[in-house]
Amino acid sequence: MLTNEANVANEANDLTMDYVSSLISRREIAANTYEIRFTKPDGFSYRAGQFVNFGIEKAPYSDPKGMRRSMSLCSAPSEEDLRIAWRGSPSAFKRSLLEISIGNTFSIRGPFGHVGLPGEGSAIPLVFLSGGIGIATFRSLLRDNQSKGFPHGITLFDANRTESEIAWKDELPGWVGEKGRVIFTLTREDSPSWTGERGRIDESMIQRYVPDLGTPRFYIIGVTNMVKSLEALLLSMGVSPEKIVVEKFGDS
Repeated sequence: MLTNEANVANEANDLTMDYVSSLISRREIAANTYEIRFTKPDGFSYRAGQFVNFGIEKAPYSDPKGMRRSMSLCSAPSEEDLRIAWRGSPSAFKRSLLEISIGNTFSIRGPFGHVGLPGEGSAIPLVFLSGGIGIATFRSLLRDNQSKGFPHGITLFDANRTESEIAWKDELPGWVGEKGRVIFTLTREDSPSWTGERGRIDESMIQRYVPDLGTPRFYIIGVTNMVKSLEALLLSMGVSPEKIVVEKFGDS
């Protein structure tokens, strides 16, 4: 069912076509974490939670892997423009994203991916388990849920190494709405001023905030090792495989 929902947007686009877009703005949203906003091409449609094959035109650096990457859209379809977010790295591709000029063009193919909110009419609660830049895809889903009037109560667990690395820290509570909550947890920082959770997302943390494991749908998005670990944890806690949605990725 999830795959079919995502394919609605895929069928509306020519997945082999290069849509042309241009850079509108760029900003730092957390330590070494950036967001760019770029124009939505005419005829391009997508569902919240999907990703695109993203290419930089006239890049200032040459990358041995090429200048195209699969990038999650962190924007929601209701927003006027498109957005992606990423963690900085030494790769020529990501250094180019930081240095290209406003107005520089991109080529976009897609969208791709099966992640999305449940179908229209559903109001089941959702639990989002995010690690690092996995929050980019969750931003898309949160903003989509918000634009539809918050049909889903969402519990978001957002794990980062330090407080400075929490992307959209001030905006996230508003994006989950009154029926939702955000649980920030830090895995490496030991600041005495931190009042949130500490450590990796584990069984005891999940049970404190989600006592009913049988009703929600769980989403896990982040790097491969984290996703595999949390998926195994949920299964060991008795969550049905049909209620777990995963998306994993590596560095680029």
